Amino acid sequence: MKTILKTSLFALTALVILFTPGCKKDGEDEIIPNTVIAGNWKLGANSYKVAYTSKGATSGGGSTGVIAIFADAILTSPTVNTLNLIFKTTPTAGGTYQLVGIGASTTDKHVELFAGNSTTVYAYIGTPINIEVTVTGGKVKVVIPEVSVKATTGSSDVKLSATVQEL
Repeated sequence: MKTILKTSLFALTALVILFTPGCKKDGEDEIIPNTVIAGNWKLGANSYKVAYTSKGATSGGGSTGVIAIFADAILTSPTVNTLNLIFKTTPTAGGTYQLVGIGASTTDKHVELFAGNSTTVYAYIGTPINIEVTVTGGKVKVVIPEVSVKATTGSSDVKLSATVQEL
């Protein structure tokens, strides 16, 4: 089961990276200066600042919907770390949503989560918990309290918390 989950999450992340367009401005890649603050997340003992975001449709790995990717570098960087949230539909209004385990049956107010990098992937598989989602000008902001996430690669499970928003 771990191998299937790991393979599915890795494949899902790879597909999203390949097929999700990045933020564009006047036909050129938008460069996000380091002074832009779009939140951060903590995964285990490491903290990451959001420097790049992307959102698009996804399917595969048991999840279908809209994926919001929060990254500490551009997605083509070999050392990129990401926090990935899957919504059933693009949020149009803020409120209390529920973080549910990857692969769970979802509604419009459910969010699935996985995070990691090219060597380790973590997924939330716990019981549903409340998280706060804000939508301003079509951009999503999500606040996730500390939760345990399961390593899909045999690494130790870790804690994750986040306050992230789309650029």
